[in-house]
Amino acid sequence: MDDKELEELNCIPLSQCKPRYLYKIDSRNLSYGVFTGSSDGGFIGIRQKFGNEFLFMEEHADAGGTVYPKEELVKIPDDIQIVESLGTKDITTDRLVVYVQDKGWRFTDEEEANKEIIPCGIRNGALYHYLSSFQYQKSLQVE
Repeated sequence: MDDKELEELNCIPLSQCKPRYLYKIDSRNLSYGVFTGSSDGGFIGIRQKFGNEFLFMEEHADAGGTVYPKEELVKIPDDIQIVESLGTKDITTDRLVVYVQDKGWRFTDEEEANKEIIPCGIRNGALYHYLSSFQYQKSLQVE
């Protein structure tokens, strides 16, 4: 999409989006999103699906995605990581794990795969709570 088309849609072009800033957006699944600063134009926001809420990333329309940023709102505090997940851990031991293609899950401090690992994503609670609080505050405001 070129800048003229985005302007007609009242959309901020990807080239003008600022990393770590929260935007009011129109997209397939999100109302607010933090621009990650990645070249693929990723925005992370809270998605609701089947009664669950979780962090989810969608891409800017300039990068072939469905995000149309409408308004720059606020910079996210520097102590909050702008990622969907903080990694993966084993439920039983609470140790960090990684998946190795064709080998399986292994602990990050070991070389061999371990079939007893039960992987679980580590939620980015700080970003989730910040966005959730922001969305709640906005929902209380009369437009």
